[in-house]
Amino acid sequence: MSLASVIPVIESVRAPLDALAAPLGIARQVVDRPGTATAPIAPGWSTTVSGLHASTVLVSLLDARGEALEIGLRSHSPSGWSKWVDIDESPDEGPDRGAEGVTSARVLGPVWTGRATDQVQVVVWRGSGSALRVEALDTSGSPASRASTFAVRSTAGPTTAKLLSTSAWGSPGWSYRTAGCENGPKVAPLQLAIVHHTVTTNDYSPSETPELIRGIYYSHLARGWCDIAYNFLVDRFGRIWQGRSGPANAPVVGGHAAGFNTGSVGIALLGQHQSNASPPAVSPSSAQIDALATVIAWKFTLHGLDPSSSTYYTARAGSTRFAEGTVVHLARVAGHRDTGSTSCPGDYTYAQLGDLRTRASARWRSPKPFGYGSTGDEALWGDWNGDGRADPAVRRGNKYLMRMSASGGPAQLTVTFGRGTDQAIVGDWDRDGTDTIGVYREGTVYLTSENTPRPTATRTFRYGTSGDEAISGDWDGDGGDGIGVRRGNEWLLRMGASGGPAQISFHFGRATDTAFTGDWDGDGRDTAAVLRGGVAYLSATHSSSPPVAEQPLAGELRSILSGDPTGEGFDMVGSVEGTTWTPWQRMASVR
Repeated sequence: MSLASVIPVIESVRAPLDALAAPLGIARQVVDRPGTATAPIAPGWSTTVSGLHASTVLVSLLDARGEALEIGLRSHSPSGWSKWVDIDESPDEGPDRGAEGVTSARVLGPVWTGRATDQVQVVVWRGSGSALRVEALDTSGSPASRASTFAVRSTAGPTTAKLLSTSAWGSPGWSYRTAGCENGPKVAPLQLAIVHHTVTTNDYSPSETPELIRGIYYSHLARGWCDIAYNFLVDRFGRIWQGRSGPANAPVVGGHAAGFNTGSVGIALLGQHQSNASPPAVSPSSAQIDALATVIAWKFTLHGLDPSSSTYYTARAGSTRFAEGTVVHLARVAGHRDTGSTSCPGDYTYAQLGDLRTRASARWRSPKPFGYGSTGDEALWGDWNGDGRADPAVRRGNKYLMRMSASGGPAQLTVTFGRGTDQAIVGDWDRDGTDTIGVYREGTVYLTSENTPRPTATRTFRYGTSGDEAISGDWDGDGGDGIGVRRGNEWLLRMGASGGPAQISFHFGRATDTAFTGDWDGDGRDTAAVLRGGVAYLSATHSSSPPVAEQPLAGELRSILSGDPTGEGFDMVGSVEGTTWTPWQRMASVR
């Protein structure tokens, strides 16, 4: 295969790399070296590239069908030749297979060689192919977007993290032009943190950190990915840098651990921490571990996860260690090697994960319980004021006493509607973003459209029969809640707030379970859930399939509630014990 026939195949799937380099302030030198009949690219083949002005080097195998590659690379500067650095392909790093971008580009690196690099030498240790490409990058230029100040982002609680935003290192953001990236970043309910190391130099100055990150960003897009893979990076000085695009407080899906990206936050330590590997390894600095604990505590406080706990995760496609569909028991704070066949995040980092969890737990703030209502009240959650967050209410007879924030205090609005013997239901019946009260009485549904002291029913219709249990939810993701009933363990749903025959029916749980509903995976659709013996069993579809997640909940629960207390589009499970409300216990993790 000729070199000319290979390059268009690889380049066509990626955004033009010169266009990627320009906004990063990167000067790019590219040299292609094909093998020949007498000197094929195989173990022992080597090449030297001169006339460079670079600080970072990538090597690409320009043959999608070539064998897995392992090479050695050393660089030359006015002070002489460096030691050899061994690099290989890392199939366990990257997006889940088919999730974003493309994966045909085979890139090794980046290797930080230092700002004065004028030559590099490459030798093949393992693998073969038709041609190699050496890309020498000068990352010292000024990117199009740059800031030097810290951005401070905090949760509603006391745990905060001081972050450097993406503009601080000059990120051009998400590469919408790359094939498979057109729809932008995705989000998914957070389930765990995965710790990495970047396998780059440990010898860098504070001013060189942005250059290192820009080189990593470029190398990830050169692979055909949509953005830098890591959600956050932590340098040896203890500074936390946002990596991937999207709101820092949102559960943005990364591309850092193939098969385990959805529902994880990827945090990379800038450095090489694996013993008996190159560049020479060191232990993460105390400042790095401390900052890593801070950002994990901040994210986990925001999303209701305990850093000391564990979870069950169903592997997606892409991991070389776990087949797709395998259920894996993982610590909430895991190392990359726990999810793939890799030494990442290095022995020196992995040995500190226990201490890391302890530090993060000490800073983590569990959801703050609050007192509201009286013993015997019926507890409800709803977005009563249209701010996107679920807030508490209690029902006392036919009066509904509402708060406009997830906190204790006097009722801020009392709504009187229906009879004390009615079943209460809550929903956004008219798609205006505000939940209002409804009641179910012997097969008749009465719905209100506003939260006022004495609203009247604006919709009345028949659905179900006497003895049914009324439920509500946005079953089809259209932004408006529909009605439903549970009859034994059969669920019968209507897509809208109107009467008529059931449009979906299925069996889920047991007749003796406590039923509730919620949007567990952030797709806009509410699905069924039941509580049994202190465990919540969650469904992801409107079908009789087995539960996709089991969520143990603390305490002897008298009431279970679901809602979105953070306003991020994912429902969480909350509870009421007596008059004590816990806004959420853990984010549901749908498998």
